[in-house]
Amino acid sequence: MPLAVFTDAMDDLAATLGETATYTPADGGEAVPGVPVNVEIEVEGQPDGFGGAAWTDVRTIECLLADLGRVPEDGDTFTLGGTDWTVGRVIENDGVFVKCAVKEA
Repeated sequence: MPLAVFTDAMDDLAATLGETATYTPADGGEAVPGVPVNVEIEVEGQPDGFGGAAWTDVRTIECLLADLGRVPEDGDTFTLGGTDWTVGRVIENDGVFVKCAVKEA
């Protein structure tokens, strides 16, 4: 399946949900404005720092890797509506989409 199908789907999703962000690398790289993102609150087991079967709500941001030009790293930020969300870790990366756990900065 061509990458354009995924790109078009993400653009349609962002247009429907109205979510665009500015991605800023923590290493001083150039910020990328207007990145279409999907923001969700998910339930996840074993949040960072726990060894047991704890459960917590985790806010995630998912976007196309091609829009960022790189894989997000810990400490990078997404700014949505004036709020900065700091990347804690990458949860999923299938080479097309990347999903990150984020927390409000």
